[in-house]
Amino acid sequence: MEEIFKKKFGRVQFFEYLMKREKKEGIFKYYPNKKILLPEMRKIYPKANIKKITVGEVVGFDEKEGSEAVNLVCNLTGDNSRDVVSFGTEAGLFQEFGISTVVCGPGSIEQAHTVDEYITFDQLKLCLKMLLDLKDQISN
Repeated sequence: MEEIFKKKFGRVQFFEYLMKREKKEGIFKYYPNKKILLPEMRKIYPKANIKKITVGEVVGFDEKEGSEAVNLVCNLTGDNSRDVVSFGTEAGLFQEFGISTVVCGPGSIEQAHTVDEYITFDQLKLCLKMLLDLKDQISN
């Protein structure tokens, strides 16, 4: 079965299939780095390898002191925490061209961009309130 799967779908899809199968069967293990992951992969497919390739880069976003966009969102939400996280967005490109920029959205970064990513209904209601307040602010 495994050999047929490898021939039909290739090495990457085969390993993704195994990871999903292990998680479904409750034996999924977290593989923190190449030293642990690669030997596990090679038990299944001896020619397995891990190679990192940069396929794109973005200009970093740097929250500016006194940013109009940041101040607007802080005023609308009442949240003045101004947290910064290390995820890539297009925000740095806008900022590079002099456009006041902020990155915001519903939910917590603790749940974002994970396997079990989710947003609660209450978080969505807060986001909707912020968007409606933004509409009122810019239409007045």
